[in-house]
Amino acid sequence: MHEERKKRISDSIYALWIKLDISEVDRIFHRDCILHSCFGDQKGSEHIKEFIKFWTSKFYNIEVHNLGLYSDGDDVITHWKTQGKHIGKYSNDPEKKMVNFSGINRYRFKGDMIIEYWSYINFTC
Repeated sequence: MHEERKKRISDSIYALWIKLDISEVDRIFHRDCILHSCFGDQKGSEHIKEFIKFWTSKFYNIEVHNLGLYSDGDDVITHWKTQGKHIGKYSNDPEKKMVNFSGINRYRFKGDMIIEYWSYINFTC
């Protein structure tokens, strides 16, 4: 079960962030999933779609590198690093500057669907 869930997360990261296939949300996140992020806590897979659309609308040529993928019980944890060129103004950086950041995501499964998702981002990379 652990290896299967880790593979699902890895495949979903590729589908969502590289292929930009937002329909992947419906395949892996429960419709009542709770998202915890720097924007606060939100309930529902539609909020997860908006979260992903927000980030993919701010950056292009996104590269995601998995630094670690761990599983324990119902949880899968990813440690990742991302880079991409931002579109428009991002923080105090000039437009189209390459931006790097990293983070840790935690996914809690119930059965084969994610019911809770934490996204911790380190913007100081």
